[in-house]
Amino acid sequence: MNEKYMICPEGFENINEDGKRVGFNLPVRIPYYLGISLSMIDDIQVKVDGEKIPRENLRFTTRAGYPFTLTEMETVTKYRWEYGEKAKVTALMDGGLAPGKHKIEVKVFLRIAYMPKGSFAVAEVEIDVQV
Repeated sequence: MNEKYMICPEGFENINEDGKRVGFNLPVRIPYYLGISLSMIDDIQVKVDGEKIPRENLRFTTRAGYPFTLTEMETVTKYRWEYGEKAKVTALMDGGLAPGKHKIEVKVFLRIAYMPKGSFAVAEVEIDVQV
């Protein structure tokens, strides 16, 4: 797996709506050597400073531009996450990330025929959020 290249901190951004921070976007690459249909992504987990973001607050967007909840992705076979592509994981959380350093951990669970059920890749990065 390619965990070393999974998180792309240089593309991090807080999301602002109506003058309020409502979450953040984090580009991630697939930790596998091939592209897969979104339905083969069993789960994505995000922790910020050790605190897990609830599953229902996560969205996943590929270069096709359609944001999906993780539950919606379970049946999505038309869209794929291609190798090398920076998909966007959106975490909805009041206030987004405050300025300063934050430890972000991302776990991606993929369903691959020849890998044991429950296989995942985990990556961690420290991001220095500016104003």
